[in-house]
Amino acid sequence: MKQNIIIALSSIVFISLMIAFVLLSGPERTGITPGRHAEPLPVFGIQTGTDGRISKKSWVSHFSSVFDAMDADKNGIIVSADIEKHNASSSDRQGPPRPPADSLVRRIDENGDGKLSRTEWIKHHEALFDRFDADKNGHLDANEIPKGPGPGGPGPERGPRE
Repeated sequence: MKQNIIIALSSIVFISLMIAFVLLSGPERTGITPGRHAEPLPVFGIQTGTDGRISKKSWVSHFSSVFDAMDADKNGIIVSADIEKHNASSSDRQGPPRPPADSLVRRIDENGDGKLSRTEWIKHHEALFDRFDADKNGHLDANEIPKGPGPGGPGPERGPRE
Protein backbone atom coordinates (compact mmCIF):
# COMPACT_ATOMS: atom_id res chain seq x y z
CA MET A 1 0.00 0.00 0.00
CA LYS A 2 2.80 2.41 0.93
CA GLN A 3 4.44 1.72 -2.45
CA ASN A 4 1.19 2.57 -4.32
CA ILE A 5 0.94 5.90 -2.48
CA ILE A 6 4.54 6.77 -3.36
CA ILE A 7 3.91 5.95 -7.04
CA ALA A 8 0.71 8.03 -7.08
CA LEU A 9 2.42 11.01 -5.43
CA SER A 10 5.39 10.74 -7.80
CA SER A 11 3.01 10.75 -10.77
CA ILE A 12 1.17 13.81 -9.46
CA VAL A 13 4.46 15.68 -8.91
CA PHE A 14 5.71 14.76 -12.38
CA ILE A 15 2.50 15.85 -14.11
CA SER A 16 2.45 19.10 -12.10
CA LEU A 17 6.04 19.85 -13.12
CA MET A 18 5.25 19.21 -16.79
CA ILE A 19 2.23 21.52 -16.68
CA ALA A 20 4.30 24.22 -14.95
CA PHE A 21 7.03 23.87 -17.59
CA VAL A 22 4.58 24.37 -20.45
CA LEU A 23 2.86 27.30 -18.77
CA LEU A 24 6.06 29.07 -17.81
CA SER A 25 8.20 28.34 -20.88
CA GLY A 26 6.45 30.68 -23.30
CA PRO A 27 6.05 30.33 -27.06
CA GLU A 28 9.76 30.53 -27.87
CA ARG A 29 10.36 27.19 -26.09
CA THR A 30 7.11 25.37 -26.72
CA GLY A 31 6.18 26.67 -30.18
CA ILE A 32 2.70 27.39 -28.82
CA THR A 33 1.46 30.94 -29.20
CA PRO A 34 -1.77 31.76 -27.35
CA GLY A 35 -4.59 32.62 -29.74
CA ARG A 36 -2.74 31.31 -32.80
CA HIS A 37 -2.81 28.06 -34.66
CA ALA A 38 0.03 26.38 -36.49
CA GLU A 39 -1.78 25.71 -39.76
CA PRO A 40 0.08 27.02 -42.82
CA LEU A 41 -1.19 30.31 -44.18
CA PRO A 42 -2.55 29.76 -47.69
CA VAL A 43 -0.47 32.34 -49.53
CA PHE A 44 1.77 31.60 -52.49
CA GLY A 45 2.51 28.13 -51.08
CA ILE A 46 5.19 29.63 -48.80
CA GLN A 47 6.41 27.46 -45.93
CA THR A 48 5.40 28.79 -42.53
CA GLY A 49 7.01 28.26 -39.15
CA THR A 50 5.44 26.12 -36.44
CA ASP A 51 3.57 29.22 -35.30
CA GLY A 52 1.85 29.59 -38.70
CA ARG A 53 3.72 32.75 -39.62
CA ILE A 54 5.96 33.43 -42.63
CA SER A 55 9.50 34.57 -41.89
CA LYS A 56 11.35 36.93 -44.20
CA LYS A 57 13.84 34.13 -44.89
CA SER A 58 11.03 31.82 -46.06
CA TRP A 59 9.48 34.63 -48.12
CA VAL A 60 12.77 35.41 -49.91
CA SER A 61 13.59 31.73 -50.37
CA HIS A 62 10.19 31.13 -51.95
CA PHE A 63 10.52 34.01 -54.40
CA SER A 64 14.09 32.97 -55.20
CA SER A 65 12.69 29.56 -56.18
CA VAL A 66 10.00 31.27 -58.26
CA PHE A 67 12.75 33.22 -60.08
CA ASP A 68 14.61 29.94 -60.75
CA ALA A 69 11.42 28.35 -62.11
CA MET A 70 10.81 31.28 -64.46
CA ASP A 71 14.44 31.44 -65.62
CA ALA A 72 14.01 28.50 -68.00
CA ASP A 73 17.27 29.08 -69.88
CA LYS A 74 19.16 29.59 -66.59
CA ASN A 75 20.85 32.80 -67.72
CA GLY A 76 20.02 34.67 -64.49
CA ILE A 77 17.55 36.96 -66.27
CA ILE A 78 13.77 36.79 -66.67
CA VAL A 79 11.65 38.71 -69.18
CA SER A 80 7.90 39.12 -69.68
CA ALA A 81 7.71 35.98 -71.84
CA ASP A 82 9.33 33.90 -69.05
CA ILE A 83 6.78 35.19 -66.54
CA GLU A 84 3.83 34.56 -68.88
CA LYS A 85 5.02 31.02 -69.58
CA HIS A 86 5.43 30.34 -65.86
CA ASN A 87 2.02 31.84 -65.03
CA ALA A 88 0.33 29.69 -67.68
CA SER A 89 1.91 26.54 -66.25
CA SER A 90 1.03 27.30 -62.62
CA SER A 91 -2.59 28.38 -62.76
CA ASP A 92 -3.44 26.58 -59.50
CA ARG A 93 -1.30 28.96 -57.43
CA GLN A 94 -2.76 30.58 -54.32
CA GLY A 95 -2.59 34.26 -53.45
CA PRO A 96 -3.61 37.54 -54.99
CA PRO A 97 -4.17 37.75 -58.76
CA ARG A 98 -1.01 38.22 -60.78
CA PRO A 99 -0.36 41.51 -62.54
CA PRO A 100 0.31 41.42 -66.30
CA ALA A 101 3.88 40.26 -66.94
CA ASP A 102 5.00 43.37 -68.83
CA SER A 103 3.60 45.61 -66.08
CA LEU A 104 5.42 43.57 -63.43
CA VAL A 105 8.71 43.82 -65.32
CA ARG A 106 8.37 47.60 -65.68
CA ARG A 107 7.71 48.02 -61.94
CA ILE A 108 10.62 45.86 -60.79
CA ASP A 109 13.18 46.69 -63.49
CA GLU A 110 15.49 49.21 -61.80
CA ASN A 111 17.89 49.80 -64.69
CA GLY A 112 15.23 50.00 -67.43
CA ASP A 113 16.66 47.25 -69.64
CA GLY A 114 13.34 45.38 -69.87
CA LYS A 115 14.79 42.39 -68.01
CA LEU A 116 14.80 41.32 -64.39
CA SER A 117 17.95 40.15 -62.69
CA ARG A 118 17.79 37.97 -59.60
CA THR A 119 18.96 41.00 -57.57
CA GLU A 120 16.12 43.20 -58.85
CA TRP A 121 13.58 40.41 -58.25
CA ILE A 122 14.73 39.66 -54.69
CA LYS A 123 15.07 43.35 -53.75
CA HIS A 124 11.47 43.94 -54.89
CA HIS A 125 10.12 40.99 -52.88
CA GLU A 126 12.10 41.98 -49.77
CA ALA A 127 10.51 45.44 -50.03
CA LEU A 128 7.05 43.87 -50.34
CA PHE A 129 7.69 41.79 -47.24
CA ASP A 130 8.83 44.86 -45.31
CA ARG A 131 5.71 46.77 -46.36
CA PHE A 132 3.37 43.90 -45.42
CA ASP A 133 5.10 43.36 -42.04
CA ALA A 134 2.99 46.00 -40.28
CA ASP A 135 4.32 45.33 -36.79
CA LYS A 136 7.93 45.07 -38.06
CA ASN A 137 8.61 41.83 -36.18
CA GLY A 138 10.20 40.03 -39.15
CA HIS A 139 7.22 37.70 -39.66
CA LEU A 140 3.95 37.88 -41.54
CA ASP A 141 0.92 36.58 -39.69
CA ALA A 142 -2.62 36.01 -40.93
CA ASN A 143 -3.54 39.69 -40.46
CA GLU A 144 -0.59 40.90 -42.56
CA ILE A 145 -0.87 38.47 -45.47
CA PRO A 146 -1.99 40.04 -48.76
CA LYS A 147 -5.45 38.83 -49.66
CA GLY A 148 -5.86 40.31 -53.13
CA PRO A 149 -7.09 43.60 -54.52
CA GLY A 150 -10.01 45.28 -52.85
CA PRO A 151 -11.90 48.56 -52.75
CA GLY A 152 -9.64 51.56 -52.64
CA GLY A 153 -6.78 49.86 -54.43
CA PRO A 154 -4.25 47.27 -53.35
CA GLY A 155 -2.44 47.49 -50.05
CA PRO A 156 -1.05 45.17 -47.35
CA GLU A 157 -4.51 44.34 -46.06
CA ARG A 158 -5.94 43.94 -49.56
CA GLY A 159 -3.03 42.79 -51.71
CA PRO A 160 0.40 43.86 -52.90
CA ARG A 161 0.98 47.13 -54.73
CA GLU A 162 3.42 45.60 -57.19
